[in-house]
Amino acid sequence: MSPQAALHALQGSYRPTVLATLRELTFRRVAQHTDRRLLSYMASKHIAAPWEARPRVLVCVPPLPGQERLLTTAAKFAASRDDALTAISVRTDHRTDAEKQLLGGYAALIHQLGGEFATVDGKDIAATVAAYAREHGITEVVLMRTPGRRQSKTLRRLIRLLVDVDVHILASDR
Repeated sequence: MSPQAALHALQGSYRPTVLATLRELTFRRVAQHTDRRLLSYMASKHIAAPWEARPRVLVCVPPLPGQERLLTTAAKFAASRDDALTAISVRTDHRTDAEKQLLGGYAALIHQLGGEFATVDGKDIAATVAAYAREHGITEVVLMRTPGRRQSKTLRRLIRLLVDVDVHILASDR
């Protein structure tokens, strides 16, 4: 290649910034593909413990006002390490219109922050979250401590059920 052709290439589509961007996109694609294949393999071999091909963060959102800080903190945590992020809300009984509206706002926020939102039905919050975490290969769970005896009992039980998962507990705003 002549020096002029090399100079022209470096000013066109072979600029270092373009090459760096393409390299990053390629690494992300390979990581996503590897992650999907690993999850498929784990499911076919009935492997329950999470394997960390790509860390997955799960943030637990109750239908209570003021959970925006929980969601933004979890999103920043996941984004700082390029982790996948999912927010989950467990529906134990019928939700009021106010709760549905509140969770709809949280779902919109988590999507803006680059994550996914899931609502799961279950009578036992701790068992439902732990089962979801196992099924989806979650490696880290982010929770916010809320006042009240029932919530602290659920929190302690959830921590016991999440044996192979890192649990991060944020202090409540109240």
